[in-house]
Amino acid sequence: MINLVGICIVIGIIVLLGALYLFLRRRRLLKQSHRELTEDNFRAHSGLGDLPLVRPISSNDSNGSRDSFHSCFGDIEDFEREVGHLQSRRSVSFKAVDLAGLRPKQPAKPKVKSQNKNKVSHYQWLQSLLDPIAQSSAAGTAKTMDTQQTASPLFVVAGACPNAFSPLQAVLYCEFKEAAKKSDRIDFWFVKPSASNKAKFEENTLHRHATGAFKNTAEKSKKVYAPIGDKFVGTRDGDFYFGTADGRAFMEEDGSARMLVYFIWMESWAGPMARKKFVQGKICYQKSKDGVVAPGFFARQYRIEDNTIWIAPASDEEVLPRSMPPDNFQDMFEMKT
Repeated sequence: MINLVGICIVIGIIVLLGALYLFLRRRRLLKQSHRELTEDNFRAHSGLGDLPLVRPISSNDSNGSRDSFHSCFGDIEDFEREVGHLQSRRSVSFKAVDLAGLRPKQPAKPKVKSQNKNKVSHYQWLQSLLDPIAQSSAAGTAKTMDTQQTASPLFVVAGACPNAFSPLQAVLYCEFKEAAKKSDRIDFWFVKPSASNKAKFEENTLHRHATGAFKNTAEKSKKVYAPIGDKFVGTRDGDFYFGTADGRAFMEEDGSARMLVYFIWMESWAGPMARKKFVQGKICYQKSKDGVVAPGFFARQYRIEDNTIWIAPASDEEVLPRSMPPDNFQDMFEMKT
């Protein structure tokens, strides 16, 4: 009888110990689950994703203190309330997390679908003219046929129709480095595709012809195109400086790399009866620093009104897939001048 009672007592003790073990283990798992849930909630609200949370460093750490705290939170108490880990109010410091790449990007500005019947793809014949310009090898390749003055192609303007009979004409701007007057340093004339092959550039129009079969002077269009060339004789307009150097036209914005212009697209302009005259489109350029041209092609919107040019900020810069952009490049957002 005694042995039976002893066995029951031992069994009872074992059952109690087992129950206590299960209770303590369950309590530990619940705490761990709560801590993980708190972290998950914090990640979900903070946008940190899978990045490790900022962990507190001991107050005796020589690398920081509460005074040297720098993090994504304005105050340590804010961090404690969000995470729920810190139970004491001791002095602590935190390692900073770089959130520059995690901040949500500004939503893209809505663009208006192009209404221009001319498309960039219609001007693929310009490629053989733009390539030497972009390669900085076009200096001295153009000339005036009447005076035999040498000129350097700088950039091409396209998009507007000069007239109904020559819808695919574009305008080539060239620099006459030896011009006596500053105002005569940059001139422009029409270039067009070959009559026999619309996909090929007419090489004769690289040069300025005052008479003959390839006459391409642009006297009647000076009011439209002259303000663009006038900027590049060495002028400042707002934050931008326009000039030429080493056979290239450039823009410089305060504190940024030099922008080497090679192509300007005219997307829209004022009608002949409009009270306010304007033209707007996009400027295509390369970037240069210390005389070295960086790879890649870029674009910004512009608007010319009353002989003043507005250019979109660097934050609105577009990266182009190639020197001749695709047709959807013509879509533009509204510029407020």
